[in-house]
Amino acid sequence: MLIDGESNRYQIDNIYSLQTSRVGVLSGSPTYSLIEKKFVFFEKVTDDIIPKIGYPKSLLVSKIGNDSFRLNVLTSEIYKERLDTIISLNR
Repeated sequence: MLIDGESNRYQIDNIYSLQTSRVGVLSGSPTYSLIEKKFVFFEKVTDDIIPKIGYPKSLLVSKIGNDSFRLNVLTSEIYKERLDTIISLNR
């Protein structure tokens, strides 16, 4: 039970998605990864695209253009950390 992981994906468009993942209960804040669908069975994963700010209470992803998306993250109400950033899809 302590080793079991947890991950969530948030769709950006048909090719890109954002994934939050943690491994184990004691891991703390999740890793935010950019997932790019290359072919039917293959994906390109870019880890740690933003700093670890905590587990998201709410996360909103909106595509701005063909090469970027906007990310709004609010962590738990205890810490009240908020992140509002624009990330490039061409990495």
